[in-house]
Amino acid sequence: TFARRSIMLEAAGLLTGGLLVGGAGSFWLWRTGAWTPFWDIMLNWDPKYQDYFMRWPLRWRHLKFWCVTSMPWCLVHLAALPLAGFALAKATRRSETPIPERLTQGLLAILYFSWIAQVLLFQGWYPYHLTPPVLLALTLVMPRIRVPAAPAWRCALAFHALLFFGLAFVTHPGLRPQRLARWWDCMTEGSTNRLKDQLAPTPQQGVSGGASDWGELERIADFLRNQELREDEPICLHESTMPLYLKLNRAPPLRFLFYGQATGVYRAHRQQILAELSASRPRYVVSDLAMVGFIQNYPPDEGDSVPEPPPHFPKPMAESFPWSEPIVFCSGRYAVHQVSKPIRKIWP
Repeated sequence: TFARRSIMLEAAGLLTGGLLVGGAGSFWLWRTGAWTPFWDIMLNWDPKYQDYFMRWPLRWRHLKFWCVTSMPWCLVHLAALPLAGFALAKATRRSETPIPERLTQGLLAILYFSWIAQVLLFQGWYPYHLTPPVLLALTLVMPRIRVPAAPAWRCALAFHALLFFGLAFVTHPGLRPQRLARWWDCMTEGSTNRLKDQLAPTPQQGVSGGASDWGELERIADFLRNQELREDEPICLHESTMPLYLKLNRAPPLRFLFYGQATGVYRAHRQQILAELSASRPRYVVSDLAMVGFIQNYPPDEGDSVPEPPPHFPKPMAESFPWSEPIVFCSGRYAVHQVSKPIRKIWP
């Protein structure tokens, strides 16, 4: 009876805490005016996002990317999965192990299996979905690591431990020689564009698309500072151009950040996105030609800051926003377009 009462009290405490936190969050959404947009996103936009990113080719690609970039930590699941199964089986049968210990390990196993299940069934297998279960897996594995009495088992455990931590040492990006050599520069120079370019992960290391060229981006920012920008200018089209908002002390003018992705994923809302983009009447748009897989360095002649379009520019691309607009300045792979006509079609 006492144990049942304790369980009920703990369950009531958890439920009360959840209701308090949920109520506070709902009150904040209402007070800030975000309550209606929140439900609009949840009911009308999120299902389209889920349908798009839950496709199996994309999910397998995300899983492969995570396994490569999180090595060797992804291997922890090979030990955690059977250990969680053993803990759950042990918690459901009578044994000499004290009941509190069995319940603790059983609840941890249920939490681990539940998190793995919701990641695999309901999420898109992005790295930020797949990483939290590693912490639960480590919680399951670490208490089981004890030095066995038999010398043969000691050698086996030592070998696997050395292999694991050796892989962690070799694959950790912060321990690469070229990054370790920059410690003193980081301490003396701070966060300069040169250091950010040198320390940024390269596409060959599995990171692509969002990586910025900080030196070229600074030149774009200098050009825009000399223009009479409104509060809602400029518009940054691609992920790698987003730091311009911070450099220019500007807030994004619209609720959409990744326009190409938005029009590609939310096809049913494409006209709504274009209408809001057109209504904002942007004057300057910054694009990244590398993000559309067309060119890595534009223009080839570094002395020409306002070049002609590259040869063999795809016609569908040339007729779409922002490529249909004249380029008034460019640096490296970044281009500044000056908008002069209504936006009718955006390049996905």
